[in-house]
Amino acid sequence: MKQRLTGLLIFLALGIVTPVSAQVVTAHVTGGAVQGVASDGIAVFKGIPFAAPPTGGNRWRAPQH
Repeated sequence: MKQRLTGLLIFLALGIVTPVSAQVVTAHVTGGAVQGVASDGIAVFKGIPFAAPPTGGNRWRAPQH
């Protein structure tokens, strides 16, 4: 049991100190440029606002820009 725990801790430590090979990518869309991160052939773009929040006067209406 102690050997498994030690092995797990070493595995986790190597994962923490190993640098991630990700690069910042930029995509140009109609609303402007957005930045994301690409790693292993997959680009991820987070936090892109698509429309105004459906609160207040926008409730039960089509999406507003």
